[in-house]
Amino acid sequence: SMVMYTVIDLATSQAALRATVPPQLMDRLVPYLNKAQQHRDQLIGNAATCEAMLTFMLFFSGASIMFNILYVQFVKFRYRSDPFPRMAFTALRQTVERLTRHRLCPPLVDRMFGKFCDLVHKVGSG
Repeated sequence: SMVMYTVIDLATSQAALRATVPPQLMDRLVPYLNKAQQHRDQLIGNAATCEAMLTFMLFFSGASIMFNILYVQFVKFRYRSDPFPRMAFTALRQTVERLTRHRLCPPLVDRMFGKFCDLVHKVGSG
């Protein structure tokens, strides 16, 4: 996701980039940067979706507690300052809720997921 944000930043600041990048390289980069600029919203949405999925995967990955705390703080900042992470987390929650409310899924799973969402909301609001 950081690569996507970097590409978008480079695409939006091509004038500053021209001052530091050799002209031969810039000539090769311009078509890609223009394409990234055209698809900016889609790239940001994909990056936000990656962040949302990574947030949930971190808790089960065995990452250190300190890294989890720092990453949660980063995601809280992004969630509050940018609408794309909010949309990504909402879409992820709706997708998982659709699975937990399936007729073959035990109701306990849906209740536990609801409690997990409440906990995430409480942590994110504090």
